[in-house]
Amino acid sequence: MGEQARQIDALLESGEPRAFGRYVLYAPIARGGMATIHIARLLGDDGFSRIVAAKRLHPQFTEDPDFVELFRDEAEIASKVRHPNVVPVLDIVLDGEEVILVQEYVHGVPLDRLFRAASSRAEPIPPRIVAGIIAGVLSGLHAAHETCDDRSTPLGIVHRDVSPQNIMVSTDGIPRLLDFGIAKAQTSAHVTRAGLLMGKLAYMAPEQMRSEAVTRAADIYSSGVVLWELLALRRLHADKGQTQILSAVLNGPAPSLTQVLEPMREAISRDRWELISRIAPIATRAMAMEPADRYPSAAEMLRDLARVAPIASALEVADWVKSRGREYLERRQQVLARIEESWRSVSKISVATPPSGPVSGVQRVRAASGIVTAATLASDLVPASAMYIPVQPPETPPVSVPPAPLPASGAVRWVPWAVALVSLLVSTFLVAVLVSRRPAESPPMPPAREPVAVVTTPPADPASVGSPAPAESVVPTTSFLAPQMVAPRVVRAPAAPARKPTADVPLMPVHAAAAPAATGASAPRTDCDPPFYFEGTKKVFKPSCI
Repeated sequence: MGEQARQIDALLESGEPRAFGRYVLYAPIARGGMATIHIARLLGDDGFSRIVAAKRLHPQFTEDPDFVELFRDEAEIASKVRHPNVVPVLDIVLDGEEVILVQEYVHGVPLDRLFRAASSRAEPIPPRIVAGIIAGVLSGLHAAHETCDDRSTPLGIVHRDVSPQNIMVSTDGIPRLLDFGIAKAQTSAHVTRAGLLMGKLAYMAPEQMRSEAVTRAADIYSSGVVLWELLALRRLHADKGQTQILSAVLNGPAPSLTQVLEPMREAISRDRWELISRIAPIATRAMAMEPADRYPSAAEMLRDLARVAPIASALEVADWVKSRGREYLERRQQVLARIEESWRSVSKISVATPPSGPVSGVQRVRAASGIVTAATLASDLVPASAMYIPVQPPETPPVSVPPAPLPASGAVRWVPWAVALVSLLVSTFLVAVLVSRRPAESPPMPPAREPVAVVTTPPADPASVGSPAPAESVVPTTSFLAPQMVAPRVVRAPAAPARKPTADVPLMPVHAAAAPAATGASAPRTDCDPPFYFEGTKKVFKPSCI
């Protein structure tokens, strides 16, 4: 056994989960001669998960090509059988030294546990319940025997290991056949070694013990033994060693049910004895020494059983399973509760987003899986509050390089927003600087109403006296520019009518008359430097300077 296998065994035995590809394995719940059964969890994207059963080949067999081929054949064969009474195989995982077969998880009780519970209490199993369980087993067997490939060619599947240990009766009352580990089909790659018996001797047909070619008749023989034991509430080969079992099977037909139960007939009710008497011939024919003397198919045996005995419904079988298998189901429920609690605690761990993109649901439990690989150490392990597992190819050798810390998920989310905010502030600052460098412009204001100084100009010569002369009005213009830059606006007004000179009143030049003084204004100055004066804020040109 390799070092990796020993580490994984120790990890799983301690109750710690271990990741294999898309699956997480928990502590084993059952052991067989070739493999260990674990409850596992299938991981998908977006938080999806599903409980499955994982059949893990014992490490000492992983280096044997024949046993590895058996596992491959089981996956190939069982995946082709589609029937409610057969547990389907979902996947096969090869991870380094590990070989794992993934099956659908069935919440129920193995038939051998139910048999032992009824035997310990000395409570015979009702014939209706027995008929209901065997009917389901025969239905699943017939489906397996008739399975064809994609070209409708029969595969010739033979289970070769029908026994109470390989029949699971679920809490919904449906018996399911499982463990096609040593099943044989025309497509099987492995070849049974000479002298090697595959299966359980107590349920093995005589031709199978003799290492002869086996057909579906061998499965019918095993079904007859299971039917016999459930009705008799005892083992067919109780208190016998392997050599004695071989001798009993090869030398003789098995005793009939009525022959074995005759000494206890007084303790058996009349109805039960009557049903046993009708079913006993079916078990005897199924366990015939020669294959040709048995039922030609599982369907034929099922028809005879349904004809002579009432078959319990799934609801009746479910009630009986929950009653007889209560302790087993309670322990299994506790295991499932612990697994669910462990999964919830792992699922609550925040997962940092790696640089390559979003994290899938497969990448959430590596830290709880114990053994990691090189790619895991290089890219999976993030700060203590985050974990994820990539699907790692098995050929990558393990190393011990510590991972580089990744940024926290909050910082990764806020980086784009911080960059956008800084860009906005910089652009706003540049716009403000450019605007401040442009010349200021103020909107024009409406001109204020100002008084107009009306002045008259004398004619060019005295001869023009008495003729109309136009008058000019000087209107200052309001502007926000400097006053010296604005020329006065001149408005010409009609001149007063001319007067003719008389002897009494001589004519005087108009410009010689003094300009009327405004209220509160200073007297006009005679100098023309400057040629105007101000009345408050208004500029008035001196008539004598025009």
